[in-house]
Amino acid sequence: MKTLIILHGGDSWNTQEAYVDFLRTGYRIEAYEPADPILAWGWKNALCDKAYARGWSVFFPAFPCKQNAKYAEWKIILDRVLATVPVDSEITFVGHSLGGNFIIKYLAETDVSDRKVSAVHLVAACYGDGSFSEPADEGWERLSRCADAVHIWQAKDDMIVPVALSEHIRGKLPGAEYHLFETGGHFRIAEFAELEGEIIS
Repeated sequence: MKTLIILHGGDSWNTQEAYVDFLRTGYRIEAYEPADPILAWGWKNALCDKAYARGWSVFFPAFPCKQNAKYAEWKIILDRVLATVPVDSEITFVGHSLGGNFIIKYLAETDVSDRKVSAVHLVAACYGDGSFSEPADEGWERLSRCADAVHIWQAKDDMIVPVALSEHIRGKLPGAEYHLFETGGHFRIAEFAELEGEIIS
């Protein structure tokens, strides 16, 4: 049995004051416009659909308070997800943006030695935001040991998570496979064929 767990992004703040300042000055206020239905669903939903069609068990939980995310709250949700996954299932984690930061910290600090983690995919992942602090060196080592494969996905033109962050993660996980794209931004795209091919094909 195979299980796919996708972790979406969000924002985390070092202080409540920084979060309130973001609400006052940085939070986007926009008039409604009809969304492109394909882009609205995005590659994460497309990947979920394709994995499900192949018989995978799929989880794409909505984590709480994604605009002011707290690691401890997100951890409760993932703990509950994993409690429903059979112990013998091969798990693939995909973390996008803050979701990548979250899965780094979670796997660095949580004992999942009773689980079969086939792969961890860090897509435009950041690290160290707010309560999603960077693991100690032994945590990075635990993460690298817990999965059969780790992949880092980054675009050079990402204006949200710069390449320097993925390079830092790559330095902490020297065994990871690094996929660097000239374009792609923050991977807010309808389809992500390269990632999909690595996971499903």
